[in-house]
Amino acid sequence: MMENPYVCSLELDELGSADDSIIDYSVFSDDSFLLILLLTSNGDVQAYLETSRDTKPRKNVVNIKTTCSISVSPVTVCIGSQAAFVIFGLADGNLLVTPIRLLIDVTWGGSSWATTTVIDLSLPTIDACLATPTCTKCFISNFPPCTMAVVANKAGNILLVDLHLRKCVSELKAPQSLHQIDILIDENSIELLVTGFTGAQWIIPIERGGKGFREVLTTCVPSDLTVLEPATMQFFATDSCGVIALDTQESIVEVYNTFHSLAHSSKRTFKVPPETWMVHAGENVLFTVSNENEIRSALHFGFMSTRLEYTLVRTSTNWRPLGIVAMPSRQHKLAGIFVVNERGLIRVEQSTAL
Repeated sequence: MMENPYVCSLELDELGSADDSIIDYSVFSDDSFLLILLLTSNGDVQAYLETSRDTKPRKNVVNIKTTCSISVSPVTVCIGSQAAFVIFGLADGNLLVTPIRLLIDVTWGGSSWATTTVIDLSLPTIDACLATPTCTKCFISNFPPCTMAVVANKAGNILLVDLHLRKCVSELKAPQSLHQIDILIDENSIELLVTGFTGAQWIIPIERGGKGFREVLTTCVPSDLTVLEPATMQFFATDSCGVIALDTQESIVEVYNTFHSLAHSSKRTFKVPPETWMVHAGENVLFTVSNENEIRSALHFGFMSTRLEYTLVRTSTNWRPLGIVAMPSRQHKLAGIFVVNERGLIRVEQSTAL
């Protein structure tokens, strides 16, 4: 068996106490830029920034509760368009929008997002504890072009929020409490990949065929939405490779360029270790997380293979991962990742000993 070429190291661990933990995170990246925000249970926001111009990463910690002039209790975090602002889902169901400069010293961030504001999303018919957001995302609509937020809550509500008008402009009701929302965007459509607390998943159209969300959602009946099949397969939207479909029963993963290509044969299929529940597919390597929170990797170099050799990443921790983030590419080095776990940020990169 070949030796694993990767090694783990602690990149960010700024928790104030043993009772504190990371409860949510958000990522904004391109080829030469990576910004990660970690939200803790006591209201701290840990910022990690890597750019091609910096010789080393920039880091900062701000407590959003003490920074704001009003009492807030953030439970979700989302970096907005162009990384100019940040959206926090609050425990009372409202949104807090802050400029990125409040959290880390940067040179960008337009005047449109220069102040901190609260967007009231109160739902009179919903019990207060069920109004708590479980996921917050941001996207730019096309018809018309507008900066939007989508908020999911414990009651199963999906709220579309116009961030310029600062109000909810559309609302849907899912069959169950929501765990996660991913945004699927291609040149012709915007759709939501919605995951319920039972693991059931649905696709909800937002824009299709040149029609905006107001027109599309008038014909969308939540009770008519079909649960994605098979039940043993979980779909994930990724920034690095499109859509990943993980079949936990067959222990295989399928990688698609877009969600719409699921109906075609344009996919790559790989075998994964038993009990794998999280996968990251890089250009030449797969990373997996098993039920024991062990991180493994296997090199595939772009070729499909049902028999990859997975080996354990050295010095990996047993903290439960919340997600995996692609590391900016580096010349002459294997693709690396950051693992966000309940404690902080772990760097997984090619060992210097190789």
